[in-house]
Amino acid sequence: MGYRGKVTEQERARDLRAQGWTYAEICDELGVARSSVSLWVRDVPVDPELLEGRRRERFLAGQLPATRRPRRVRCAWPAARCCWPR
Repeated sequence: MGYRGKVTEQERARDLRAQGWTYAEICDELGVARSSVSLWVRDVPVDPELLEGRRRERFLAGQLPATRRPRRVRCAWPAARCCWPR
């Protein structure tokens, strides 16, 4: 049998995600990359209310900013050179 990777971390990540932990929290807890966590827990169902509750707790504790970074919006006019990335 080949190398299976960090099996204990994978199992722990799946358990934490099922409890409503965010990817960032799981990464910090286990000391692994976000991409690894994403692969390990992508099929774990999460209750949206539980997830939102954890986010609210982090916000009230001062661990999340009041607003998220705004998304970059492309200019509606493709010919405009002011904001269209080239």
